[in-house]
Amino acid sequence: MAETRESTPSFWGELRQDILANGWNNCKLGTFLRIVFLESSFHTLFLYRLQVRLNRIPVIGTTIRRILTLITGIMTSCEISFLAILEGGVALPHPKGLIIGKGCVVRRGATIHQHVTLGTRSGHGSEDASPTIKSGAIIYAGAVIVGGITIGTNAIVGANAVVLSDVPDGKTAVGIPARIV
Repeated sequence: MAETRESTPSFWGELRQDILANGWNNCKLGTFLRIVFLESSFHTLFLYRLQVRLNRIPVIGTTIRRILTLITGIMTSCEISFLAILEGGVALPHPKGLIIGKGCVVRRGATIHQHVTLGTRSGHGSEDASPTIKSGAIIYAGAVIVGGITIGTNAIVGANAVVLSDVPDGKTAVGIPARIV
C-alpha cells in the first residue's frame, strides 16, 4: 500500500487557521485592520511563518530570515525557531516572552500563553529531543517544558510548572517538578 503524504498548507492557509484559532473570526474591516496592525499574536505567527518560507530560498533567503529574526525578537519579545513546527491554528493569547526552540512540534488547536519555554534538555542523554504539544493542549504562563516530552491531546500544564515527563491525554500537570493531578 502506498503512503499518502499530506501536502504542506499554504502560507495564507496557515495564517487563516491562526486567525480563526485566536478568535478573530469577525469579518469586519475594522477587526481585520486591528489584527494586522495591533495584535502581537498575529505578528508573532505571521513573522514565524514568513521566516520558515524565507529559509527555503537559497543564499539570500537565509540572510533575510536572520534579519527578520532580529526584528521579530525586538517587535514581539518572542523567539520561535524557524526549525520548530507550528501547525496552522495555534493560539497565542499573550505571546510575550515565548521561547520555542528548534525541533519543537506544536499541533493545531494548542494554546500557549506568555513566558512559556519549549526546548531541548541538554546533558541528559537525549540532547536533540524536543517537546511535542498535541492538539487541544493548553500551556499556561511561565511553564517550562524541556526534552523529548509529549503533552497529550487536551492536556493542561499549569502556570509556572516545570514539566520533566510526559503528560497523558486529558490530564493536568502542575508544580515544580510537575506532577499529574
